[in-house]
Amino acid sequence: MNKIKSLNLMVTNKCNGACNMCNIWKDTEFCELDLSNLISFLKNPQLSGVEDLSISGGEPLLKSDIDKFSKELISALPKLKMFFVNTNGLMSERTVELAKTMVSEAKKVNKNLVIYFSISIEGPKEIHEKIRSRSYDQSIKTISLLKELISDEFKLVLSMTIQRENFKYIKKTNELAKSLGCNFSFRFVDLSDNYYNNSEKNNITLTKKEALHTLEELKGEFKEDRFFKVLYKSVCEGMDDIMIGKGGELVCEAGKLFIFIKNNGNIYPCIYSEQLIGNLKDGLFNFHLNRLKSCPCCTECHIYPMINFSKKYKK
Repeated sequence: MNKIKSLNLMVTNKCNGACNMCNIWKDTEFCELDLSNLISFLKNPQLSGVEDLSISGGEPLLKSDIDKFSKELISALPKLKMFFVNTNGLMSERTVELAKTMVSEAKKVNKNLVIYFSISIEGPKEIHEKIRSRSYDQSIKTISLLKELISDEFKLVLSMTIQRENFKYIKKTNELAKSLGCNFSFRFVDLSDNYYNNSEKNNITLTKKEALHTLEELKGEFKEDRFFKVLYKSVCEGMDDIMIGKGGELVCEAGKLFIFIKNNGNIYPCIYSEQLIGNLKDGLFNFHLNRLKSCPCCTECHIYPMINFSKKYKK
């Protein structure tokens, strides 16, 4: 039986942001991931080995039961090692409250678990607010408050999504992260109608030339970063030995090692695919992974599970 190792949960489509790279915030009909259905689903033996969990939205802190939701997930997944909360940082006190709740719960039931809060910062203040149309200062305040919690059990990540407006500010944003005592992560902007509903926004993506130049400039600074190595190899050398086999066949383990669960309870192999492979009430279906026009991707939530858990990938 195949064991899922990584879960990516869209817990709500409510959002208090207005980012130029995403249309989730424009939704007017709201839906939250049902906790009772999710907990029942997690009792399936296929989910007994989950080690990596990421929640996002929308804005996950707008989920009505986010405290209870997070605590019950920690209890329901005894082998969990990494729990990521991806937030825009606009609700400072509320974010700190949730972080403390999660760390406290993890200490009670899972001492091997590390909680990661990933806060979005898109560059200097004027660039950040041009992209996100919301307060840079508020997000920095949230980071400053969360800094007090940094420990072996709690990590803080400053997260950047690279697009035409901000690709020249990656090094500067990394320097900001270091000055704030944070880890730093970045990825190129993604187009996905099943998640971001943003396929028409291809005017914000980098050209091939811009992407190549950007990664060449960053090569020295991020040479030890595992994700950067894959990204560089994929973009600059045209090679993807994680998602593609030697014969050109798709070896991505989306739907097998990792799955994406939408706020309505439907399950997909990844954030790009609209191939329905299950739902929380009925469980996972037997399926053959359909190859997409965008395959292979190079996205953290897909690359890291392949690096960390795939037997097909030799480090």
